[in-house]
Amino acid sequence: TILHHPFFSDDEGEAVTKVCREVVQEEKEGARKYKIEQDLKLRKSTLDKRTENLSLISQETQLRFELSQWKLLKSAYDLSEVTFPTSCIVLPYELEDVSGNLRTPMRNTALAYKLGIVISDILRYLFLVNDMKRKWDGQSSVYKTQEYVEMNRNAASTPEDNLIRICEGVLRKAHNATAVLADVLVGYLSGDKDDATGVAHKLICDTLRDIVDLDVCSKVVMSAEAAQSTIVALLETIGDYPEKAAENMMNEQMREIIGVEFTENSFAKKESVQNALMTIVQETANNPLSVMEGLLESRICELIDLYEEME
Repeated sequence: TILHHPFFSDDEGEAVTKVCREVVQEEKEGARKYKIEQDLKLRKSTLDKRTENLSLISQETQLRFELSQWKLLKSAYDLSEVTFPTSCIVLPYELEDVSGNLRTPMRNTALAYKLGIVISDILRYLFLVNDMKRKWDGQSSVYKTQEYVEMNRNAASTPEDNLIRICEGVLRKAHNATAVLADVLVGYLSGDKDDATGVAHKLICDTLRDIVDLDVCSKVVMSAEAAQSTIVALLETIGDYPEKAAENMMNEQMREIIGVEFTENSFAKKESVQNALMTIVQETANNPLSVMEGLLESRICELIDLYEEME
């Protein structure tokens, strides 16, 4: 009967945990598919509005299409003998002619850089999705989430009460998350542990890219360490000052330079980083293939948005 289902049992054993986990996963997967469906409907509606008044092309334009290289490229070639590109890309901006060479206009440099990053990410995640599909067996590694929590707890010996400590904490948590994700991914990728670590690092960077730049955090920490060493050396020339005094002096000066508002925003970002890392660790430990597919879909949507913003 229904009441004999493990969900209604007082014994919260592995069976109950498994049932609950399957229900939560089904709900997440259903929500993800629904969002994708709605996004596709919205884009189709947008394209329909833009093309409903499209007029027929002239005979002259049609003749150009018939005589274009596209017709030539439809033939079969031995790739070892091909000396010209067999694929092309439509750019969301017009190249300019500079002394006979086509170059990206200065006003579109940022757009070109973003386009290159997005296309590179699409190719990378497309490869990872296809690679993981061959080995993914549906077995989750939810225990890795607790392992990540323990790693952060054991490393949290210093309070994160200033910008430098916050950056150190962000780097430490990102490092721990990378290590955990690498352990999860290594069994589903064709490469070795180093390859899995590289994929995990990319995954963490992409997760945090809208919150904080890990490279900037690393530079802040290294610069702070160098500055503190300089201050300590200076104080030692005029007396016996403890290292803690130099650290406090540097923190106070930095607070005055960057302002209270920036410092408060840093504390807010610290919480956002913690939540984002916990989420990506949980989702990857539960279903790494689904995470990769989600990232692939998001990059494809970014690419579509770039072209929809074309002037």
